[in-house]
Amino acid sequence: MEPRSDSRPRFPLADRVHAALGAFPLAVYMLLHVVETWPALSGRMHFGPRLRATTTPAWLAAKALLVLLPLVVHGALGLRRALQRREPLVEAALAPYASPGLRTLQAVTGALTAAYLVVHLAELTVPLWRGGAPDQLYETLSLRAGTPLSIALVSIGLAAV
Repeated sequence: MEPRSDSRPRFPLADRVHAALGAFPLAVYMLLHVVETWPALSGRMHFGPRLRATTTPAWLAAKALLVLLPLVVHGALGLRRALQRREPLVEAALAPYASPGLRTLQAVTGALTAAYLVVHLAELTVPLWRGGAPDQLYETLSLRAGTPLSIALVSIGLAAV
């Protein structure tokens, strides 16, 4: 019996790894982030203990290994892919569903997502890694989160995600 051949093109390994490293770590990050910050809606008394539990050195290392590292590799592969010049016929065979407009949209939303995550990490997460207290983070969030500029930037960042 002859093996069945699939008429669909098989994407290169780098493209499949790129897609997986973007989708899964970002989904894990979003889920963990909601679980981690949800208690803030009930006040500082509930937010502090949850954040203290998820900012231990072991948790931070796990987040860096399971979320940040894959996203950095995803970004590098995406940049490499964007800079690569493929012939139009080869590109069409590899991704028959992807139009130039869709690829541009993916590049723009990827860049916006990267910028959003870098600013978010620098402003809110790095201080925790450097030994900042969750109470300080709660104060930072309570002062900044409700401003029109913050709401607009977070909305753009989350829409890009």
